[in-house]
Amino acid sequence: MKRPRLRRTLLRDFLKDESAGSLVETGLVLTLATGLVFVLRDLIAGPLIQKFVMAAKALERALN
Repeated sequence: MKRPRLRRTLLRDFLKDESAGSLVETGLVLTLATGLVFVLRDLIAGPLIQKFVMAAKALERALN
């Protein structure tokens, strides 16, 4: 009698552990993806902002 109950308990504990592990892995992947988005945004937006500022300065000089 005790064997099926032990087996169910072990299976339940295993499934809880696997679910928690999957949640942690998903959280880590989302954290890494978010970090990558911020790094890429800075790498792409930085030069574009500089070009915009240079164009604004050139336009300002042309108007003066």
